[in-house]
Amino acid sequence: MAGRVSRRGRDTHVNSAQPDKAFPEFKHPRLTSGQCKVFVHMPMPGIRKRTIESAFLSVPVRNTWAAQTLTVTPVGSTWGPRKTTWNNQPSLLSGAITAAQLARTDGQRVEIDVTTQVQAIADGRQNWGWQITTDSSAEHRVFGFDATSSVARDTWTLVITFTDRPARPFRPAPHRWFGGSEP
Repeated sequence: MAGRVSRRGRDTHVNSAQPDKAFPEFKHPRLTSGQCKVFVHMPMPGIRKRTIESAFLSVPVRNTWAAQTLTVTPVGSTWGPRKTTWNNQPSLLSGAITAAQLARTDGQRVEIDVTTQVQAIADGRQNWGWQITTDSSAEHRVFGFDATSSVARDTWTLVITFTDRPARPFRPAPHRWFGGSEP
């Protein structure tokens, strides 16, 4: 079994109250039900044709968070933090997952099991990242990639554990005796 930890990538959020504005270097991307959505992309080199045992996406929260449910949906097209706005959001793919979250305080991590979505990428689906939404009407923030921090771990982290695909089982051809009788 092998693993990979990624702490680099890109993120942004979109805001329905500012539908044409991009937030490319926002230190704390925002989540609010119906108003703010977060987009995050993290490279996943070396996972193609592997069996994903587990994959967890986590990020520290900014300030306090109420208990809420997050929805993580695979993105279906290219996007960039400087170009993505509410009116110019990338398409989404099927396979959204929901994750109930407990209340958190500043710096505590939210962790989401994305194993099935990472397995789809290992199986050949393109990786354009995720859209994350909440069912909470309160504004919530996370520490984004552009957050000023003295510690690299104080942002998005993707931890993947994988194995090589098992070899196909050996299936010998049926034994046939020619000549009518067994020796």
